[in-house]
Amino acid sequence: MRRFLSLLFGLIFLCQIGLAIEEIDCFQYYKFQNGIILDDLHAEKAVYSPGDEVIISYTLKSQMEAPIVEGSVRTQILLEDQIIDEFWVFDGINLQFGDSIDQEFRWKVPEKAKSGIYKVNIYFIVGDKFNLAGLSFQTSIPGGRTSFEVENPFEYTFLYWDREEIYVNDEK
Repeated sequence: MRRFLSLLFGLIFLCQIGLAIEEIDCFQYYKFQNGIILDDLHAEKAVYSPGDEVIISYTLKSQMEAPIVEGSVRTQILLEDQIIDEFWVFDGINLQFGDSIDQEFRWKVPEKAKSGIYKVNIYFIVGDKFNLAGLSFQTSIPGGRTSFEVENPFEYTFLYWDREEIYVNDEK
């Protein structure tokens, strides 16, 4: 009987411990883009012509509790929601909490650029792979956004990748 009561009390104790354990959301420790701020993103002018150099300025701020190492800023230039250019604008970034860096980059408007509103997305990546802002192959990346207009008096055909007609080594 003593053995039975000991086992019973042991089971009751284990059940009470099990009831006291709370589920923890792993994402409560991961702050998705909450700490890297791309602020005051703007083009130097509102309107450009083909051949002009667009100067885009921004301020990079860290509110991350942990240090950021091997950071980079990447940009996408879009027209009609198609990526027409994508490149690194700044790398080798190491930030502590509260750090702020003013930066700018340049992009030359192609000679045969189509008239329209060009969108600029910039986002922060760590270690050339991990984007603190989300999936870097999308055009709706969290980060900074601005736009500028290109006016071209000539009509040119908009060039873009047609996903249905892409071949690599003669394979679709």
